[in-house]
Amino acid sequence: KVDSGVLRLTRKENYALPCDEKLLFKTVKTAFQQRRKTLRNSLKTFNLSDNLKANVIFGKRPEQLSVEQFIELTQLIENDA
Repeated sequence: KVDSGVLRLTRKENYALPCDEKLLFKTVKTAFQQRRKTLRNSLKTFNLSDNLKANVIFGKRPEQLSVEQFIELTQLIENDA
């Protein structure tokens, strides 16, 4: 016997992220390319300042972060540039 169901998904209208969407996707993709490394090591290509890398979030691994934390991380990177 098989049970089945149907899901209907609707996209939110006028939904905007509080950060640069392209930078968010780039940050997440770069972080998960080497997911067993800490963010400090996997995001080296971003050439971040030492003050920013001292933030506690850079000591975590990508799988430990929530979506909200990735948005926060992206905002930190935006402000560092």
